[in-house]
Amino acid sequence: MKHLNQFAIESLQLGNRLLNLLNVLVEEGSDRILGAHILGHHVEELVNLFAMAIRFKLRPEDLKKMIFAYPTAASDIGYIVEDKQ
Repeated sequence: MKHLNQFAIESLQLGNRLLNLLNVLVEEGSDRILGAHILGHHVEELVNLFAMAIRFKLRPEDLKKMIFAYPTAASDIGYIVEDKQ
């Protein structure tokens, strides 16, 4: 199992600068998303997104190809799942 780098995003939903912390767990080899740690305000949209990714055995690349409304927490998903290692 590998951890994609911890990622801090700014919440744009309310026009303020709330800090959210995320850590994505990915299986080595298959590159499937196994889980995510998500802490912060207004992250319920991301919880549902990662639950779907786990259920349907998606890879970070699959999530990067999705288009989300902007500005929302999900619109930053491409940066969240980017492997910076």
